[in-house]
Amino acid sequence: MRKNKLLLLLALLMTAVTGARAAWTGGTYTATANENLGAITVNGDATLTINSDVTVTVTGGINVASGTLTVTGPGTLVVTGAKGNNGASGWEGSNGNNGGVAISGNIIVQGGATVTATGGNGGNGGTGTFVAGTGGNGGVAFAGTLTYKSGTVTANGGSAGSGGYIDDEERYASSGSAGKAFANDVDFTQTTGYSVTNGTSTIGSVLNQNTVTMKDGVKDADKWTISPNPAEEGQTVTLQYTGRLKVKGVKATSDAAPAEASVPDGAISGKFSVSSTKKVYFSKGNLRYASSKWSFFDNQYDYYTSYSADAWDKFGWSTSATTYGMSTSSSNGDYSGDFVDWGATMGAGWRTLTSDEWAYLL
Repeated sequence: MRKNKLLLLLALLMTAVTGARAAWTGGTYTATANENLGAITVNGDATLTINSDVTVTVTGGINVASGTLTVTGPGTLVVTGAKGNNGASGWEGSNGNNGGVAISGNIIVQGGATVTATGGNGGNGGTGTFVAGTGGNGGVAFAGTLTYKSGTVTANGGSAGSGGYIDDEERYASSGSAGKAFANDVDFTQTTGYSVTNGTSTIGSVLNQNTVTMKDGVKDADKWTISPNPAEEGQTVTLQYTGRLKVKGVKATSDAAPAEASVPDGAISGKFSVSSTKKVYFSKGNLRYASSKWSFFDNQYDYYTSYSADAWDKFGWSTSATTYGMSTSSSNGDYSGDFVDWGATMGAGWRTLTSDEWAYLL
């Protein structure tokens, strides 16, 4: 009797660790032990944290139906899409089904997590006497939006299913196509140092890390230990000196190129020199007043062919009395007053060039 109770207890414990989790409805979940799960549907934002030396294996795919699934390491997530069913055999063999997607929807990988996604294999075509079924296509590894922040991501498209054998012709029907690693673009936190192709692709853990080195000429450089190295952006790095010299101070510098300033809204890319020390952006189009709002045309060659009180792009001498020169009058007296720069209509920074700046530019 005791033996039966012990066996039952073990079965319950095993079910708690390896049973299929039907769906997540959002929130957070932490995997503290290895888990083998069936197909999962995520509804709403969810965070899966996998502890060190823990592997969560999902067979049948993860469908992020809504929200975003954030996978945080340092543990491992292994996801395989469902295998396509084989075609039935007969006088006319049926086609094999396509393999399932490993991960669909929005997913973020961070915190040093290791994520391996493999599309399901396509099913084989059924054998036929006169006509055989074609093989199913391999499934896609990532069919949604992958945002990679840190860790290691490996994406494998599923293998193609084989075509069925045609008895009457003594040959095989066509196989399916191998699945893609990524169906959509991958959003990286840095834009260089990686290569993604359809097929098997690995995103290494060093892509978003920086290597810390001692500057050339530092005495006892071999007596310094740096940890961690490489390190992710924003991560604390500790330097320890084990030599006998007296250390007065440590200075950290970066050899990364400074980030380019973004182009202001409404401006064209590229700066123009208007003096030996000054550069400016030009607006993408002429100034206009339409629907009670000030804006720029989309292109510098755009203009109104007719004018109205609510569709205006022809401005005379700008004064407060003439509302930035919005008048059809040809009388100089109607434009008298102190000049008010048209740039004020578009916010801080926009202005009209001076005559000296135009002369320098031209």
